[in-house]
Amino acid sequence: MVWVGGDSFNSSNFTNSGNWQNNTQPSWGTGNSLKFSQNLNSNVTGLNYNYGDWRDANDIYWDTTFTVSRTLQQTGGGGIRFTTRIENNSSYAQTAAMNLSGGQNGASDIQLNPVKGSLILSGTIYNDNSLDYTVYGSDTATVTTLTLNTELGPNAPNKPNVDFTVAGGRNSNVQVNASQSWAGTTTVNSGAFTTANGVTLASSAIVVAGGTVATTSANTFADTATLTVNSGRLSIGGSDTVASLAGTGGTVDLAAGTTLTAGDAGATSYAGSITGSGGFTKVGSGALTLSGNNSYGGGALVSQGVHLLRKRIRRPGRRQHRHQQHRPDGEQLREHNHRQRHHRGQSWDRACQHRRDQHRIEQCQRLDRDTDAQQECPGVWRYNPRLEWSHLLPRPDHRLRRHHRHSGACDAPERHQQLHRPRGCQQRRDASVGCQQWPQ
Repeated sequence: MVWVGGDSFNSSNFTNSGNWQNNTQPSWGTGNSLKFSQNLNSNVTGLNYNYGDWRDANDIYWDTTFTVSRTLQQTGGGGIRFTTRIENNSSYAQTAAMNLSGGQNGASDIQLNPVKGSLILSGTIYNDNSLDYTVYGSDTATVTTLTLNTELGPNAPNKPNVDFTVAGGRNSNVQVNASQSWAGTTTVNSGAFTTANGVTLASSAIVVAGGTVATTSANTFADTATLTVNSGRLSIGGSDTVASLAGTGGTVDLAAGTTLTAGDAGATSYAGSITGSGGFTKVGSGALTLSGNNSYGGGALVSQGVHLLRKRIRRPGRRQHRHQQHRPDGEQLREHNHRQRHHRGQSWDRACQHRRDQHRIEQCQRLDRDTDAQQECPGVWRYNPRLEWSHLLPRPDHRLRRHHRHSGACDAPERHQQLHRPRGCQQRRDASVGCQQWPQ
């Protein structure tokens, strides 16, 4: 069924044979597609379906040879039932503003494809069999747009099972100007999916696997919806509440003055980044782990459950001094406290302590042997671990003392071992009075 738009009476009606190939009315049926091929008469300014009943076709599409923009509309009742596709292969934008019913004749999905040019849907698009929607956009560098000015599938009997998917590797946008009732998963793999002011989505899950999903007003998502961002960008243009936030990457951008509230009884984690000037609120009894580089400026509120941060939150517009950074998690805090105690000379690693004690005992024994050999006073020295570094020769190297206190070194450098009495070496009380003493 090929439309050529050449009616000599300048009529845009489908009932005029002059608008069809060979001036012959087409044979409607599921075996034939409706193709808009040409517009031979420029005075034929529309595509007017005026049969007044329902008729069947395989697919509906505009061919590359259709070089004008036209609106497919109707006068009277009825409409067109089609199998799978409404597709624009013309480089000119086309509009469908009539009753259409897709997913007929055993189709697996309903495709709405702005391939070479933009496609605007303004009429009622029925979905009698609750099939999923798929969008195959531009396959070139030219950006095309699918505009939804109407609710898809208002009559679908099983809306919770209806998904909406934007295919990957395409260069197209989806502009949603009417609230949508499909309640399955909305998945965006490429391009941009944008909702207009006041639009709501009934989807139970929003998955950003590439491209951008953007809202422009509050309460776009269902309160029970789950947000999963694995790649691409989720832009929140108005405060919203969802059941959970999860994902392996990408970015969640919070516009100024907005708050994203997320959480339920389940535990989720998000490894991407949260940016922007808006705020984030965690609710629900479950745990939410954020492990990405987050820089949102509107603050974080945990009203219920657990909010775990694996990366610091960096506030935009501030120099990031150590004391200005967000409080680290438990593991980082324990490491920080251990390091502080270590720098104050209050903490020694157990292995290091054992090695130090063994070394000092050997030094005391060596000093004892030297004393025995020189003064014949056996057993003069013993090891006392309570003694501190203050037992030094009159000429101690105090920089060395500071070095040992702060670096956590176990042993004194060899070149300094003869400068001071080894730490912990103490004269025995029963030493002979006439023996030479270690200088105090």
